[in-house]
Amino acid sequence: MTSETITRNGTTGIVTSDVFSPYTKQGPDTTQSNIGTFVLHEWKPIQPLTLSAGGRFDWFNTTTDTSPLASTIPANVRALYASKANVDQTAPTGSLGFVYAVLPSVDLIGNVATSFRQPTNSELFAVTATQLPNPDLKPERGVTYEGGARFHTTNAELKVTAFDTHYENFLQTVAVTLNGVGGYTQSQNVGKAEVTGVELEARWQMTPSVNLFTNFTQLRGTNTATDKPLPFLAPYRGRVGIQYADPDGAYSILGVIDWAASKTRIDPAQEYTTSGYAIPKLYATLQLGKLVSPQLGDTKLILGLENIFNTAYVDASTFVNRSYPRSFTNPLVETGRNISVKVQHTF
Repeated sequence: MTSETITRNGTTGIVTSDVFSPYTKQGPDTTQSNIGTFVLHEWKPIQPLTLSAGGRFDWFNTTTDTSPLASTIPANVRALYASKANVDQTAPTGSLGFVYAVLPSVDLIGNVATSFRQPTNSELFAVTATQLPNPDLKPERGVTYEGGARFHTTNAELKVTAFDTHYENFLQTVAVTLNGVGGYTQSQNVGKAEVTGVELEARWQMTPSVNLFTNFTQLRGTNTATDKPLPFLAPYRGRVGIQYADPDGAYSILGVIDWAASKTRIDPAQEYTTSGYAIPKLYATLQLGKLVSPQLGDTKLILGLENIFNTAYVDASTFVNRSYPRSFTNPLVETGRNISVKVQHTF
C-alpha cells in the first residue's frame, strides 16, 4: 500500500508537490476500554417540587505499545510510553437538581453536576506529521452550576438557562514547537478554566400545521490561570426555523437559518477572528406511501438544500494552527452549497 501527500499553496490552493510513499506504520497500537454504571432517582416531597439525584461510576483501561515511535519524538516523551503501557482510571461523577412549579405554566430549574473526561487514545498517543503525542495527560474534571426557568402553555414553550462550569486540568489542543520548528500541535492540560453561558429554546405551534422555533447560545470561556480567552468557542450562535406539516401527514417542509456572530475576543496566539454568518437551509420530507403508492409503506424521500447562497464562512469553533498563515484550510472553510437526497424505509 502507498500513501499520497499533496501539498498546496496556502493562499492560491495550487498544488506544489504530489508525493507517493510506501505505507508505513507511524505509531504504536493502543486500546481504550470503558465500563460505566448510572443511577438516577426522582421524587416529589411536595406536589410542586421534583428533586433528582444521579450518580455515575466509570472505569477506563488504556494501553499502548512502545513502538514504533518516530525518531523525532523527544526522548522524555518516548520514555513515558513504557510507564503508560497499561493504566486504569476510575471516575465517580454525580448531579443534584430540582424543578419547582411556581405557577401552572412556570417552572424554576436548578442543577449541580460534576464531569469527567478521560483523554482519548488520539490525544495521548497519536503520532502524525503535525501532531505530537502526550502520554502524560491527566483527566479533565469539572463542576457545573445551572439555573433557569421554563414557561409553557399548550401551544408554546420558552426555556432559558444559565450555567457556570469550572474545570481542572482542562484539555486543549495547543500549537507547539519541536526542536525549534513550529507547525506542530499537542493536547495539553492547560490548568484551570471557566466557561459561562446562556441557552434559550423556544417553540410556538402557530397553527396545527405551522410550527415556529428558535434556539440561542452564548458562551464565554477563560483560562483562569492566564486570564486569556479559551480558543475555539463560538460566542453567539443560534437557529430560527419554521416548519409546515401537511395535515394528512403526506409531506412536511422545513426552513431554517443557522447564524453566528463575529468573534473578536480571542487569544491571538491561538486563533484568528471570525466573521458572523447566516446560512439558510431547506428540507422536505415526502411520505411516498401516501403520495405515490400505499405499497411503499413507511418510505420517506428526504430532500435537502443547505447553504443556499453558497456563502463562504468559518465556524468560530473550528481548530486553527497559528504556526501557519490563514488559508482556505486554516481554519477550514465550511461546506458550500450542498444538495442531499435520502430514501428511508421503516419496516
